[in-house]
Amino acid sequence: MAADPSFGRRKIRPVGLLEMVVTPNWYGFQIVQNKGEFGSDVLVFQSRGQRLRFMSAVEEICPNIQIFRRRRLAAR
Repeated sequence: MAADPSFGRRKIRPVGLLEMVVTPNWYGFQIVQNKGEFGSDVLVFQSRGQRLRFMSAVEEICPNIQIFRRRRLAAR
């Protein structure tokens, strides 16, 4: 049986990364959606610290990358 292609590792060129969107937590995990020349992908981090270290490293390599935060809708 072939492995599910959505789980695993993929190498991308940092210059090919155009946009990162930080989404609301999902069961305690930190979620980041990446978009670029490669298409789109989702990264899942165990902690806020992991996510912040990753994003700091990416910002250092690609200072012009666009970073957004998606917030939860307020309950009425």
